[in-house]
Amino acid sequence: MAEVYVSEQVRRVMGDEAVARAREVVLTEAARCGGCDRPLPVDGATNLVVIERDGTGVVRWAHTGCLPSDVYTGPDVHAVPEMTDMTMVAGVGVTAAGPVPFLVAAPNSRVYNRPGGELVDGYLSHLLGEGFELVDRLDVAPSSRPVGWSLRFDGAGSAVLLHVLDAGGGPFYLGEVEVPEGWDVGVRRDGGCLIYTGAIAVVDGDPGATVATLEALAARGELVAGWVALA
Repeated sequence: MAEVYVSEQVRRVMGDEAVARAREVVLTEAARCGGCDRPLPVDGATNLVVIERDGTGVVRWAHTGCLPSDVYTGPDVHAVPEMTDMTMVAGVGVTAAGPVPFLVAAPNSRVYNRPGGELVDGYLSHLLGEGFELVDRLDVAPSSRPVGWSLRFDGAGSAVLLHVLDAGGGPFYLGEVEVPEGWDVGVRRDGGCLIYTGAIAVVDGDPGATVATLEALAARGELVAGWVALA
């Protein structure tokens, strides 16, 4: 695992547990530097930085030559990362009722609020307010968790152009996503799919590794899910 440098200032803001989780993150080619916005080295050393504004902080990884590990005051910080700062993975779960398609949304940064000095995961808090629910296992009955969001996609086969909108019609994700065989057919058949997301920075593209990651997050109470309807 690549080395992640953490300053005492960052450790005081995040706490030992959050720092330990950040050190466990496996960066992918989608992860970008919090300083220059260029891709981060998958196997190289990085600095952990926090960018704060008005009590909200975004935890980012940065090239060692761009930003020292420290706490910075930045421009507007949003609870939901920008679409360009998100990795989306598609999968198909095998159940007794047949294949069930799903998506995993993985922000490449972590957002925290500190109301009253308490560190709160701002991304999770926002999604819970949108109707997503905490899950303790990978759900095979997704339509019981509708959140009023929608998705559409163009293309078929191994890759589609995916667009996910929140309940207000705002963009959550837009980009090309590699999909396994049967994912597009399953989404059309079911009229949508589950999106899993939460306290996760990136996920490995390997389906087995993705499922293992989700199960570990669910066991820690850091995974939320919501049913997104096909528009």
